[in-house]
Amino acid sequence: MMILTDIIPSVEEAFTAGTLVMPTEVVPSVREGFVRWGDCALNAWLIAISAIVIVADIKGFYYIFGDLCKCLSRWRWNITAENSMQFARERDIFAMLCILPLTVMLSRFDVFSAKFLGKLDGGWNTAAVFGILAGYLLFRLFNYGALRQKARRVSGWQVARAAGKNIFIIFCLVAGCASGALWILGVSDLTVRYAIIAIAAFFYLIVLFQKNQILGSSCNPFTTFLYLCALELLPTGLLIAANICL
Repeated sequence: MMILTDIIPSVEEAFTAGTLVMPTEVVPSVREGFVRWGDCALNAWLIAISAIVIVADIKGFYYIFGDLCKCLSRWRWNITAENSMQFARERDIFAMLCILPLTVMLSRFDVFSAKFLGKLDGGWNTAAVFGILAGYLLFRLFNYGALRQKARRVSGWQVARAAGKNIFIIFCLVAGCASGALWILGVSDLTVRYAIIAIAAFFYLIVLFQKNQILGSSCNPFTTFLYLCALELLPTGLLIAANICL
């Protein structure tokens, strides 16, 4: 029978000439000059600014919150809410303000797993995540602009576009509260990252369902499918593919 001394080397064998040989390669995450996310002053300022801008428009959020909840549970309420100019204005403002906190959250918990992001320290990582979000939103805006002339014949076009903004605000609220609560409880960053991805997937499915219902009420199923492919599935598919391949 094999005993442990046959497998585990003695102290003299493990330490050659009285010294322990350690690897000389520098680990990328702790290399000289590398600034961790939490140690970056820029990220600290962005967290503070995010909190300030949200609190500054808390009155506007309070005004739209009731209608947002109704839009989440009933897709037809998007049509009713969009008829209110004040709701649409406050919703658009608050949706824009949510982009900065969302960027900070995605960067903090490494939601984007592109390889090049791992080589960037705290401040540059956040800037890169903001660039990815900006590119995604601009591509969606370009698609909307390209289809605007044809889409004007569809009565639910503007409502379907606005429905995405309504769900986006609720997603940011839920994901922000969930990630903050998990972080306070000491849950690992990897678990928080998966939680944010799961929440994003859940709300994205709601967006697809609601837009399908809204567009389907004014055009045939094939046209609805084409609009969803161009306006939702294509930009999101490219974002996921870039996240995997880069």
